[in-house]
Amino acid sequence: MANIQDWVNSLALNPNMGQREPMLENRAKPYRSIVAHKNCKIIYYVENDTLHIADLWDTRREPRQLTQSLK
Repeated sequence: MANIQDWVNSLALNPNMGQREPMLENRAKPYRSIVAHKNCKIIYYVENDTLHIADLWDTRREPRQLTQSLK
């Protein structure tokens, strides 16, 4: 994939393409993620047939910050 928009377009067609995000499994929303670039992960969830991008996560950051940023 060339860029983030290509990944978002693919996710819109197949939202279950990403895996459940392990760091966010205890959340009410079923967050999923997909690595779009070696340093970028798309964090998203699907609700009522709508794809919601929750975060573009820089994978070089401290993982605990992800759970704090999605409060």
